[in-house]
Amino acid sequence: LIDRADDEVARALSDLRYMDIIFVYLMLDRESVSNDHWLYYPDEEIIFNRVVEFKNWSATMCPPGKTALCLDITCFAGDETWRMTDEELTRASIAGTVRGGLVTPADVSDALVVRVRNAYPVYDLDYRSKIDRIVEFIEEGQDILCLGRTGVFKYNNSDGSIEMGRDLARDLLGDGGTASARNWRVKQVSY
Repeated sequence: LIDRADDEVARALSDLRYMDIIFVYLMLDRESVSNDHWLYYPDEEIIFNRVVEFKNWSATMCPPGKTALCLDITCFAGDETWRMTDEELTRASIAGTVRGGLVTPADVSDALVVRVRNAYPVYDLDYRSKIDRIVEFIEEGQDILCLGRTGVFKYNNSDGSIEMGRDLARDLLGDGGTASARNWRVKQVSY
C-alpha cells in the first residue's frame, strides 16, 4: 500500500519471525471443567501449552450444560506438529486433557481444528532495532499508525491490543491526556 521502497526495511521485514498456532476446540458434554480462564501445561508429554475455557468469561459462550476448551498448540508452519492431520491433533489433544486431569474421552462431543499463521512474535537480539526502523518507514509522512501484535511486533494479549486501539482513538479525537498510542512502542518489553 506504500508506493516507496527501502532495501534496509525489506531486509528487516524478512528477518522478523513468528510462531504459528493451532487451536483445537473440544466441545464437552459437561457444565464446566475449571473455574479458571487459562490453564498452562508446560509438560512435554502434552501437545498443547494452554487451555482456555471461554465459558468462564461469559456463561453465554456455550449452551447450558455444556462447555468447550480451546487448546493452544504453538509450532512453526511446516514442522511435524503443523503437518499432523486434524484427526491426529484431536486425538493428541484429547489424550493431553485426560493426562492433565481435565476430561474423559466420553466428555468430548465434537472437535474443531483451526490453524493460524504468524500468531506470536519470535524475539531475537536485534528485533527492536528492526521493528523501530520498519514502523518509522511505514508511518513516515503517512496517515498510518502501527499498533497491535503484528503492527509493532509485540507479544501481547487481546486486552492489551484493545487498550492500544482505545488509546489511538483518544489520540485521534484529541482526548489523549497521558495515554498515547505511540507510547506502546516505548512500553514494549525488550527480551
